[in-house]
Amino acid sequence: MARGPVSLVSQLGEERFSYCFASDDTTTPLLFGSSASPSPQAASTPFVNTPSPLYYLSLQGISVGATLLPTPNTTFALQPNGTGGSVIDSGSTFTLLTDPAYAMLKQAFVSQMNLPVATVSGYGPCFSLPLDPGGVAVPSLAFHFDSADMDFPAENYFLVDPSVHCTWYIFIALGLAIFD
Repeated sequence: MARGPVSLVSQLGEERFSYCFASDDTTTPLLFGSSASPSPQAASTPFVNTPSPLYYLSLQGISVGATLLPTPNTTFALQPNGTGGSVIDSGSTFTLLTDPAYAMLKQAFVSQMNLPVATVSGYGPCFSLPLDPGGVAVPSLAFHFDSADMDFPAENYFLVDPSVHCTWYIFIALGLAIFD
């Protein structure tokens, strides 16, 4: 789906495509050409104009619960020298963030979870769960793009593993990479 000459879009001779990233189990179509217009109720964000074959989005910020992370405006921006930026990749299952943004995200979850932080090698942060985790409230997570917000269901960024009795977050909902 990239912008290069061997991509599916280029080989079909289409200049437009539309693919909706639903935040639930909804099946969404992949549309090409003139039918590639989002429905009126869908939120959409434009690609950042760049000569790169990758698709860049204008990520403006991230919220955990009601807290907008205090990331500087340049954190997610594509720089004039071609570095930085936010790339959307529908073939990737993980979201990668730069260290400053990831550190802020971790701290926001730690401060809002109201659970003891546990140490589990390879994961983090990890929280010790009570015997009955039914009352545990997981803070919401939203990515704010130019003219659209993407709210994630908790199961897309928190994983409960009873074998280690803790919860940690793993981003799997949106293939988004933020480059330094």
